[in-house]
Amino acid sequence: MDTFGRFINKINFDNLDKFVQMLVSGYISRKGQKTVKIEIDADEISDTSNFLTHIIEVGSMQILMENNMITLDGNENEGSLVSVALAMNIALASSLKLKNVYDWDSPVYYDMPSLQTIFSRIAVHINNAIKDKNYIKPLVDNYLFNKI
Repeated sequence: MDTFGRFINKINFDNLDKFVQMLVSGYISRKGQKTVKIEIDADEISDTSNFLTHIIEVGSMQILMENNMITLDGNENEGSLVSVALAMNIALASSLKLKNVYDWDSPVYYDMPSLQTIFSRIAVHINNAIKDKNYIKPLVDNYLFNKI
């Protein structure tokens, strides 16, 4: 835990929670609470499942950037991305529960095998962001802000 503690201490959890809540609220306002709940309960690939995945995958990039957690050190980035994605997963489940669209008995939304796939995608995004300092904003705009 000591290893992840140094990454966790860099995260502004208030901003992370507000960011996730804003995205969830905006998406539910656009799609409708009933539709979002039906798509979550179906547990199938849908617009909603794609958006929720992007909240963690792409949203983690926003949080990593805001908290200056992207470096040239691959080991540092791995610890950072895992810590942020886990926090995003918890915040996502909490936000969905507050909006009454997720009533599963779990403090997280995605299970670990699903998160491991998302971790791999975030690692690719980090490498792209290191190569192109303008990579993150259009990514967040296209996959998150343009959907709410």
